[in-house]
Amino acid sequence: MRSLNRFRSIRLKLIVAFMLVSVAPTLVATELATQLVVDTFESSLRVWLYETSRFFFGNLLDERREAIGIADSMIEQGVLDPLARGAAKTLPGSVQKLMDALGYDVLVIYDADKKAIFSSRPVAGLDEAPFSEEATLYTVEIEGRLMLMAGALRPFERDGRKMFLLVGIFIDENYIGNINALKSFEMRLYYRQGPDLIEFYSSREGVHADRLLRRSIVSDLAGGAPYVFQRAAEGGRFLGVYTPLYDNRQQLLGVIFCGLRSDVGAAGWVNQTNIFIAILVLGSALAVLGALLLSRQLTKPLLRLAEAVRAVSAGDYHQAVAVTGRDEVAELSAAFNRMTVQLARLREVEERMRRQERLSTLGEVAAGLAHEVRNPLGIIKTTAELLQRSQSLNEAETRRLGYVVEEVRRIDALIRDFLTFAKTPQVFVAIRPSEIVGRALDFAQQEADRRGVAISFVDRAPDAVVRGDPGQVYDAVLNLVLNSLDAMQGGGQLTIQQWSDGEQIRLVFSDTGPGVSNEIQPRLFDPFVTSKPSGAGLGLAKVFAVMETHGGKVEYKGDPGGAVFELTFPVAASEDDARA
Repeated sequence: MRSLNRFRSIRLKLIVAFMLVSVAPTLVATELATQLVVDTFESSLRVWLYETSRFFFGNLLDERREAIGIADSMIEQGVLDPLARGAAKTLPGSVQKLMDALGYDVLVIYDADKKAIFSSRPVAGLDEAPFSEEATLYTVEIEGRLMLMAGALRPFERDGRKMFLLVGIFIDENYIGNINALKSFEMRLYYRQGPDLIEFYSSREGVHADRLLRRSIVSDLAGGAPYVFQRAAEGGRFLGVYTPLYDNRQQLLGVIFCGLRSDVGAAGWVNQTNIFIAILVLGSALAVLGALLLSRQLTKPLLRLAEAVRAVSAGDYHQAVAVTGRDEVAELSAAFNRMTVQLARLREVEERMRRQERLSTLGEVAAGLAHEVRNPLGIIKTTAELLQRSQSLNEAETRRLGYVVEEVRRIDALIRDFLTFAKTPQVFVAIRPSEIVGRALDFAQQEADRRGVAISFVDRAPDAVVRGDPGQVYDAVLNLVLNSLDAMQGGGQLTIQQWSDGEQIRLVFSDTGPGVSNEIQPRLFDPFVTSKPSGAGLGLAKVFAVMETHGGKVEYKGDPGGAVFELTFPVAASEDDARA
């Protein structure tokens, strides 16, 4: 049932409505965002791949220029003459140190027929691949492996013979180590042979010549395109850029390909479909989150209001709902608060009327009881007192008759207490509550001294006047004073304060006793309710009855340090008004 209610809740309806309203804008925004992300990614990728190819080609040019300078310097200084004449078989130490310092891998001296006279490493064959007017790559075979080399081949003459000096660096995993560190990256070189461009070198596979570059790409590059970008390059395995290399006549000599594998990393994942799904899922999640937060913000005041309504229906009329904002929910909350205040007042009036009715009924019963019982009690009391005076009784009999007389007096006092509830004030006169308090304190002072209780009276309205029955008001005040003294058997402090706000006069009795237990508080002013081991439990009920007949009220306000009782009287403007 609870799950069914959850599906019928306003919050769920708000979430569903929000999602339905946001579907169309979300789809449109997702499509636009997808296009933007994919275009931005591809644009950045194109630029990066193109710059990488240009950077590699620039390195080749730098290697050639540096190799030309080194080769020309060696030729001019004649450090290689012994090797050219066959008089030496190893590189001079200074030359070897220079080669190692600059990172060159091989030095070869060829005769006019390109036959090696000396080689720092065993090489076989030499093929040139002029990728541009200034950039020529060479292939040599070393230890049965065909290697691609960047460098310079410089002619020179010795002893009337034409020779060539080759200084180069291998384009291998050491040369492009940083590139190969990217597992998804691959670089390829295509070189023109006849009408076709054939793959000449791969950073992953080395030197070979078995793959042709597609004619459509060759046509675009030959037509002057700065580069060609394809999302499905090299058989669909790469996202790549083809960068052209031209000779001095702007004829296409070669192509550098730089690509990212589409099955590794983010390159292949970033496409229209995947980005659309990702943004849609993310946007939907944000929409749901926003709907949750918005629905919570909208329904939270309603939930608080519902909780308060349940509390009121359970009998708690002191509920109040926080009012925030100026919307309809705030107006509803304010109206609810006003309603609970009215209900609390009505509940208080109803409770007072019930108590008054109980006390009135008790008074009627007491009046009938007094009429039927007091006369027989008087006869019993008189007879017992006469028998006590008889000289024929022994001491034990006289003591037993004393018990009878004492119990009759106690019953008579109890009946008088009951009659208080039936007795209505005969005349309301102008009285000063401060004078009533003074009389009660004078009466109780001796008992307070005996119990070690200090009494103080703070009178902030000494001239305040009320209309009432002096005797009944005195009984109410004295009851509260004596109750406080009974609660402080081991001594303590009783403080009485009086003040007026212009409409009401308040008398507050505060003691340092144990206070009233939570179990008794709801019935504190009912007849026969007491926490004392002795007594009929009519004292506070009498106080309540007196205050009701005087148009006031009595309240108990618990305090951790003792009990606090407050009497509230309607104020009379003057003694003349009080007498009216």
